[in-house]
Amino acid sequence: GVLDSVDFRGNGDVKICAVLKNPKLLGDLSLNKLKYNGFLYGDMDVALKETEKIGHLQMNSLFRSGPLKGLAINGGLQLTQADNLEMDLYGELPRKTSLKILDPFLKGILDFRDGTVRGNFHVFGTTDEPKAEGLLSVEQARVKVNYLATEYTFAGNIKITEKGLFSVRSIKVFDDSKKSFAWMKLAFTYKNFSYFSLDVQFDSLKNFKVLQTTEKENSLFYGT
Repeated sequence: GVLDSVDFRGNGDVKICAVLKNPKLLGDLSLNKLKYNGFLYGDMDVALKETEKIGHLQMNSLFRSGPLKGLAINGGLQLTQADNLEMDLYGELPRKTSLKILDPFLKGILDFRDGTVRGNFHVFGTTDEPKAEGLLSVEQARVKVNYLATEYTFAGNIKITEKGLFSVRSIKVFDDSKKSFAWMKLAFTYKNFSYFSLDVQFDSLKNFKVLQTTEKENSLFYGT
């Protein structure tokens, strides 16, 4: 599941309180040096409280440091018999959050050099089969497409769906000359936050750089 790639140092207290013979689970946890696929996201405080529904926990959390500082993730977790968690979590990325937070998901495909992102998201499903939806606003993005060895700058809105990230409409993108531009449609698909695939379509190109490889990389495109 997605939790297999999560690493952190944790401490805190979990208590069982009985009120009118009705035991409830309460807990306050600190997840320090939280990492996903090796990327450090920061330190996070988590408060858990069992609700009236058996096995259901109310979660309120806040990143207190790192690139996600100020991000609150709140919602519900349902314990299941399949050694799994059902999730229903909501969050809002603070303004000026670095696009580098996407690096673990785009490693080997895109390399964000600069830029910020903000927006809202909803994570649901199970930890084995997570799903997400939401809307992101990307500003002043500067990114290198590794396969093409080209670098672009752009800004625009990206929607999150169960199948991936998609540009809401065509995005105006500039090459590294900062003068030539094209219109781009972006589709970054995945399954359970694995098996990532990138599809970029350019339209209305004029003197726009789409490939900047060296001689040693020719075999990637033309064969040997």
